Amino acid sequence: MEKWIGRILSHYKVVGPIGTGGMGEVYLAEDTRLGRNVALKVLRADAASDRAHRARFELEAKALAALNHPNIVTIYSVEEESGLRFITMEFVEGKTLDQIIPTGGFEPSRFCDIAIPLADALAAAHERGIAHRDLKPANVMVDAGGRVKVLDFGLAKLLHPSRQDSQESFSATLTQEGFVVGTLAYMPPEQLEGRTPDARTDLFSLGVLLYEMATGTRPFNGSTAVALASSILKDTPVPLGERRPGWPQALERIVAGCLEKNPVDRLQSARQIHAELLQASLEMENRTVTDAADDRSFTARVEVRSGELVRLPRGPSIAVLPFRNLSDDPNQQYFADGLTEDLIDGLSRYRWFFVIARNSSFAYKSRVADSRQVAQDLGVRYVLEGSVRKSGNRIRLSAQLVEAASGRNIWSERYDRELRDLFTVQDELVATIAGAIEPAMGRAERERVIEKRPESLDAWDLYQRGVSYLHRRTKEDLSAALRFFASALELEPTFVPALAASAEVCFFQTVDGWTNSQEDSAAVGLRFARRALELDPSDASAHYALGRIYTVLRQPDQAIPELEKAVELNPSSAWAHYALGMAYGTSGQPERAIGSIEAAMRLSPHDPYRGQFMVRMGEAMLFMGRHEEALVWAQRSLREPNVQWSRHALHASILGHLGRDDEAREALRELCVSRPDASLAAITAWWPISDAGGREHLLEGLRKAGLSEAS
Repeated sequence: MEKWIGRILSHYKVVGPIGTGGMGEVYLAEDTRLGRNVALKVLRADAASDRAHRARFELEAKALAALNHPNIVTIYSVEEESGLRFITMEFVEGKTLDQIIPTGGFEPSRFCDIAIPLADALAAAHERGIAHRDLKPANVMVDAGGRVKVLDFGLAKLLHPSRQDSQESFSATLTQEGFVVGTLAYMPPEQLEGRTPDARTDLFSLGVLLYEMATGTRPFNGSTAVALASSILKDTPVPLGERRPGWPQALERIVAGCLEKNPVDRLQSARQIHAELLQASLEMENRTVTDAADDRSFTARVEVRSGELVRLPRGPSIAVLPFRNLSDDPNQQYFADGLTEDLIDGLSRYRWFFVIARNSSFAYKSRVADSRQVAQDLGVRYVLEGSVRKSGNRIRLSAQLVEAASGRNIWSERYDRELRDLFTVQDELVATIAGAIEPAMGRAERERVIEKRPESLDAWDLYQRGVSYLHRRTKEDLSAALRFFASALELEPTFVPALAASAEVCFFQTVDGWTNSQEDSAAVGLRFARRALELDPSDASAHYALGRIYTVLRQPDQAIPELEKAVELNPSSAWAHYALGMAYGTSGQPERAIGSIEAAMRLSPHDPYRGQFMVRMGEAMLFMGRHEEALVWAQRSLREPNVQWSRHALHASILGHLGRDDEAREALRELCVSRPDASLAAITAWWPISDAGGREHLLEGLRKAGLSEAS
């Protein structure tokens, strides 16, 4: 490897070796243009002439490029210099798991610190249709700050390859049955047998890795490759509880669930494993509590069960009970179960929710369960329950959300859908229900907080009080919201929801002109949002807040990726879809805006600010020159509550373009009632339209309506 040290490849100076693998060598290199260290993976010369090695190399680049997750190494580029192929990627300074696992295994708390982000990374890859297929300790790095990074996607497999991908050489070579790849000690039985792998292949490998983390030894052993393969195929591992007496039973069940030899019997998704690891970690914390009342990480409510002090998780906690199948056909139970599992997964995307994992919820299947007793058993504040009935080609679903302590029904809804594509209907129902539950739980939380004495408020309570003011959206209420968020951050400076919400306040103050300096207010908002993302890069609300600030700064190239990421992380957030639609519309992409706004209206059909959704639809239609359709949306918005000045401005502009002069002048009078200082100059400053053509079209309509250039 020394022959490359000191050489320049493109604009990368090779500093020294990091390691070597089956098809490439990895070096530390300096990016001379950007002044940063990178890891540079070079395809060996002998491998470059081999078609399969080249295919694997290209596949790794494709796999990494499709992933964006804080616990997966980031790819920067794929390059070729003088016939030499190489990948540049994030340089992670730390040690691999095989270097740090102690002789007897990690303690449970340290085990969870590594296992939870590892499962989250694997879930993110699977959700993007990518299986790793070579998960092992040597491919998991822990950096100096304790952050986990998954490395080496050289054997990755596209779980759902496109038609084009399936015709490319790597798919033909690497996905055919009978072709065994990976590291033997971590291979599941189906991979050893050469059967086509799926996402559950990684889950077995994860189980082997977790077992090794817990005990310091692997679950399967053999003095030869044949003996090791035989052990994997036939032997049952020694239970963790025997190797590590006192090891938490919840963690033992998770590892055992990963190591089932039949993929059907395994835990079925990395997201499920991630959720159960989180729950097990919380249960371990609960068992070690000695003074929960002084612990600001949890709500003030403390209960004693079986002589043990138990803390409820901070913020809203919910259990989704298995939906009941009311159909005549018992075979339709799979739909009810699938809907329940997807709802658990969908609600888990709201990072301020604590959602009980699937296995615990399904313990109540086929039982008549009282919601209060369920909540007490599982330690949650809310219970979601429902039923499904399939009749002919229609699905009828009812759901209700209960606050367990009072038995109060805080949300309920019925849905009736034509059953054309089962999974499409299931996805739509999950998105709709999750999108409705989030604001319902938020309202219930704020009502609960208002009843508490001021001296008993913790950071979560102060944040919820701030949110109640934020939703009112007046100048005075926004200032009050910011004060509550500041108080929450005084108690807990790293409280991400308060940081993200503070950024959102700055957005509204800037866009509504309720600040002495729009630039200063936006700059403060940027600092809040960026700090939130530093603390939690996977928080959808932080990406949402940052995207909104970039929108008001008229920087769509920065705003749109942040808002698209917010939607990806939380597809049930109506306001993330709305904000993305606004960013599209104001940046010259009104056609794309329509789909996002329609999604927002589907997810929150009774939103108190749904009039703003209609404004965005009218705005998009205006920019597309579809004035009659734009007028319908503008007039609908005026009939909604919480009317804001932008609706009157949009209405007047559309009427101006249509030549309906008397109505346009009346609309201007309404605008000037809500904004006495309205003028073309003021609207240019207030309305964050980055697309010059769209902005001029709005202003031209207002000119025709008679609005003055300056107030």
